[in-house]
Amino acid sequence: MENVNNTNQQFLRIFWDLSSVNPKAQTKAVATLIRSLDCCQVKHSNDSYCPELAYTLQRLIGGVGASSQSSRMGFSLALTELLSHFSVVNIEEVVERLLKEHTPSKTQTKGETRDAGFGIIFGSLALLRSGRIEKLEKAGTPLEKFIVPLVKELLAVSTRNKFFPEICTQAIVGFLQYIGKAAFTSSVLPVVLPLLSRDPSEFTPENALLWAKCVELYSFDISKHSTFLTNNLFSVGNLQKLSTTFMATSYTIPRVHSLWETLLELSLSKSDNPQDFVNLWSIAVEPLFDTTDNHKYLGLLLANASLPLLESRQFSVILTPLFMRCLTQHLSIPKHILNKASKYTLSLLVSEAKKDPQTVLALVGTLQGAHGISHFDQRTGTKAVASLLASLNPEYTEKYTEELFKKFYATPKGEESDLIAFNQRCWVVDQLISIARGKVVPKKEQCILRILKFLFYHSVFNYEQKATKGKSTPKKTNDSLTTVLYTPCTPSVTPKLRQFVRTRLLSLITFLNLQPSVQEGEEDTKTKNPNGTTQDGQFWVYKLYLFKQLMTSNPNNTLVQESYEMTEKDEDEGDNEEDSEESSSESSEENKVDVQEVEKKLLTTVNKMQSQLTTLKKSKKAEASKKIKQLKSYESLLLNLGLLTNFGDNGVLATLDELISIYTETFENAELFPVTIVMDILISLLDRGSRMVRRIVQDVFHAFCSFINLESLELLLSVVTEDNDGKDEDDHDHENCQDPTHNHGHKHDHGSDDSDSESEDEDDDDDEEEESKSDESKPESMAVEKSEGEEEDDEDISLDDEAMFRLDKSLAAMVHNSKEAAKELKEIKTSSLHFKHRVVSLLSTFAKSQANNPLILNMISPLLTVTGDEVGSESSNFVSKTRKVLFTLLHSHKYPKGLTSEYIDLLHNLLSQSFTLLFQSQSYDGSVVFSTAITFILRVLLGQSEGGENANWDVKDLGKLDKAIFLEHFTKAVSYFVGKKGKVPSFFFEQLFNHLPKIGWLSLELISQQIGKGSNVFIAFSLLECVKKIIRVKKLHGENSNNLRTVAPFLKDMFMKFFQMERMNGKYAKESLKLLSNILTLLLTSFESAEVRSMVSSEELLAAIDEMCSKKALSGINFSANKTNLTKLLEQGLQSKKRKRTEKQEEEKKEEKIETKEQQPPAKKRKLPETKQQPEVTEKKTEVTEKKTEVATPTEKKTPVKKTTPKKGSAQNTPTKQKTQATKVTPKKTQNTPSPKQKK
Repeated sequence: MENVNNTNQQFLRIFWDLSSVNPKAQTKAVATLIRSLDCCQVKHSNDSYCPELAYTLQRLIGGVGASSQSSRMGFSLALTELLSHFSVVNIEEVVERLLKEHTPSKTQTKGETRDAGFGIIFGSLALLRSGRIEKLEKAGTPLEKFIVPLVKELLAVSTRNKFFPEICTQAIVGFLQYIGKAAFTSSVLPVVLPLLSRDPSEFTPENALLWAKCVELYSFDISKHSTFLTNNLFSVGNLQKLSTTFMATSYTIPRVHSLWETLLELSLSKSDNPQDFVNLWSIAVEPLFDTTDNHKYLGLLLANASLPLLESRQFSVILTPLFMRCLTQHLSIPKHILNKASKYTLSLLVSEAKKDPQTVLALVGTLQGAHGISHFDQRTGTKAVASLLASLNPEYTEKYTEELFKKFYATPKGEESDLIAFNQRCWVVDQLISIARGKVVPKKEQCILRILKFLFYHSVFNYEQKATKGKSTPKKTNDSLTTVLYTPCTPSVTPKLRQFVRTRLLSLITFLNLQPSVQEGEEDTKTKNPNGTTQDGQFWVYKLYLFKQLMTSNPNNTLVQESYEMTEKDEDEGDNEEDSEESSSESSEENKVDVQEVEKKLLTTVNKMQSQLTTLKKSKKAEASKKIKQLKSYESLLLNLGLLTNFGDNGVLATLDELISIYTETFENAELFPVTIVMDILISLLDRGSRMVRRIVQDVFHAFCSFINLESLELLLSVVTEDNDGKDEDDHDHENCQDPTHNHGHKHDHGSDDSDSESEDEDDDDDEEEESKSDESKPESMAVEKSEGEEEDDEDISLDDEAMFRLDKSLAAMVHNSKEAAKELKEIKTSSLHFKHRVVSLLSTFAKSQANNPLILNMISPLLTVTGDEVGSESSNFVSKTRKVLFTLLHSHKYPKGLTSEYIDLLHNLLSQSFTLLFQSQSYDGSVVFSTAITFILRVLLGQSEGGENANWDVKDLGKLDKAIFLEHFTKAVSYFVGKKGKVPSFFFEQLFNHLPKIGWLSLELISQQIGKGSNVFIAFSLLECVKKIIRVKKLHGENSNNLRTVAPFLKDMFMKFFQMERMNGKYAKESLKLLSNILTLLLTSFESAEVRSMVSSEELLAAIDEMCSKKALSGINFSANKTNLTKLLEQGLQSKKRKRTEKQEEEKKEEKIETKEQQPPAKKRKLPETKQQPEVTEKKTEVTEKKTEVATPTEKKTPVKKTTPKKGSAQNTPTKQKTQATKVTPKKTQNTPSPKQKK
């Protein structure tokens, strides 16, 4: 060992690395150690150790019991690899050394005893994982000689510390795998029998693990040595006796005890009896979910471990009531400590269930069943049910819907069966809606239609088995849906449930009306049919009409037509009077007659429409497609309105009848389309509470908006611009509390004048009754006041108790009436605001689809009025929505053309109004709106030119714009902007000149007059920047830049006035000089320098610049570079540019001469073949160098140019012909670029 220590210090360094905290460093050290030992062991025989190996073995056996964790890990890893790699090491010797090294003595401390236990444990595990024990077993070597001492020592170590038993038992179980049954019985069993013969109540989880392995390996019969009933570990009696043992396994949390891994493996993978796992889960695992959070977490971990091992048919074993309660309870509380663990378990459940569609259905039923939550995804914040349904194929989706249909008719048990049935049926309806609306759920069109029919049946019909004496029995059908529907509901469907089904049905129809028709099996392929139709081109609602005709043929089906208001009134007030029942029955009979008559007309009209559509589809006319769209939208309106009549909404009967008559007159008899009447009907329908109707109204409006006239448009605009806030809030009469449609001037039903008058009389009677009641309550209070007035001087007098009670009642009545009146007024305002929102949506549709229609110009003024008013918080959303509509109109690339003189006058009036509103605006948003409106109006007026697109760049062609009117308002705008008032923002000019540079060109003279009047330098400079953007548009310069020549004096005046401003600062002074240099450069590209100097009066301009730079406020700023640049541009800039042009022309001429000379053949001598192509290469190189040198300025010094200049006699003195040809080409640049000396 001394040789090892003295000669190989690098080898000893490896043992320091084994104790490193870094696992990568430990692994590297182990690999280095094995390679070093391998090199040393080669020199020795197979029976002897090299000194390094012996030293390493001694160090490693001692190191597995080190006090630091990193050392134990590194040394045990090295020992495992050493035993695996070097077969020369004797295992029996290793065990002896291990036991000798780590056997504790009485003099050791607790820490040393603990480290000795670690040494035994890590050494034993290193033996097992090295694979040497397995090799010895295959070789037939008896292993009990060294295994039995290790087992005894491990059992002794397990009692020293609370975290030793499990790992020690695992090591013992690992050794038992390599011992035969005879050796186990004779040698090992006497050692472990004291543990296995304990009373079951004293069993530890480690004892149970040891017993389970003994039963697995040796079929050990524990019933002979203990009080266990049978040898079967999974018998009910044995598991019940070990219940406390199972609970004790929670001490290893968050890790699962190794006992459970063995039990799950034995009950699932290695067991032929499925009852074993059932017993294990129900007795050992399920009680964990009814205790502490620690045990519940253990139960969730066991569920995670069991799910991959279970078959689909065994899922129901895990989904017990206690498990489901624990799972749903923790999923619904996001902040619970077990929320994340529950989510992970649920994700495993979903992923494993997706392997079998039948399991998916079972799991969905369990999650939302009796032991789950009805709205599972909503309550838990997950998408488990949606994900499960999305994994189904269409066939299993239909199966699931069939199960839901049956569940709707299931009769619950219990005391509150009616309430349970109501909740259960509501859940079924919501599930059906989610299937029909779910885009991810795979389904066929027939499945959606069955759901629609089911919901429609329970919205309209009631099934009652009746006696059929003398009547024909209904025909039996093979349809499974009708079989389900013809089943009596127990308890029966209540009006409240029927209303719930109706609302859900209407929401589903509204959704389907927006969905495109889909081909079967291809959910992403859209057909040519309009939205809301099936594959055959018929509307979903029309299918319900056909279904209704089929159901009415059965006498057992009774139509139920009860309105929502009636049922709600019955629930609140009772409705027990006989008179009210008789009147309601009479009115219901009359309504039934009306509904049946209107429904017959409706179906007849729809059939005519469908026949007309078939003929139009065959037509090849251009207008056929547009008329088809109009007919389909009109058909959709009729069908959806007719559907509401089945739900007791008889208010649409007159409207429906009128729409049918309009179709007969317009589409059949080819009369003019009654736009005003139809628009009046559509607006009245907007006030209805049904979202489905409002959506259909928008579709119909979009189809027929091309027919709208000015009268109809003004009707819509009057609704938007009407002000309800100006009414007296103290006046709460019913005249001010009418329906919003009456306030807006819309006639809902044209034939209902009598009913309106009756309602007004009733309102008057109500007012009189309220006044009489208030008069009756007045005398008491007045009497009190009078008594107080009579004895005013007596301070001690007071009211008696009765007077006080009367006064309290009267005050309470007054407060209640005032609150009710305020609430009623608020509801009126809210409903009116909602109505305006819907009308604004129609205007948005009109603005988008009819951008070329001149009628859109009539929308600008009312919308500007609405968006420019000061609004409160209640109507801010309405104003923002109206502003969006206005921006849609103003930002459109399309606009009406060919306008008449009336519209031209209207546009000029709008222009004046927009400028006035811009001057009066006090908000940024309002200024943006008015600026955009001005830009749009000017664009429309300029676009009315007869010159076409070329007129857009003709400065003199202003279209139909009145120049005087524009300049009048624009002068005010510039003066307001330049002045101190600041009423016009800067972005107005930027927006106007960017979109309409022609307008900017027109206003240059006006800007030059106003630019120096104000004292704000920033405003003046911003105008100069706008001017720069205007003159950059070269298309406006005109022929030979005549327009630019005209405005050049104005540019000079602008800068002269700007330089003379008093409050000039250094920043804007420098920026203005840069801006002036850019404008001068633009002028020099179009005109000669002399002309430019005369245009801008260069001497005056330079003098103004000198005067500005000499101001005291700018004394510390250096303007020399800017002034020099401007001086060069005005005096030398154009000459230098001319010189460059002439030099380029001369160079091009010389290049042409050289090329012509080279193309001519030589006269006397022929060139050698090798040298023929060489001059061409040099010529190409010289051409490249010439192009590069052309980029440089004439004054640049290029050293290559000086080298290539020819000297006198150079052509005669060159030894080869190639040099002469190169010198002929290279002097091109040097001849035309004079040196600095030549310039001087």
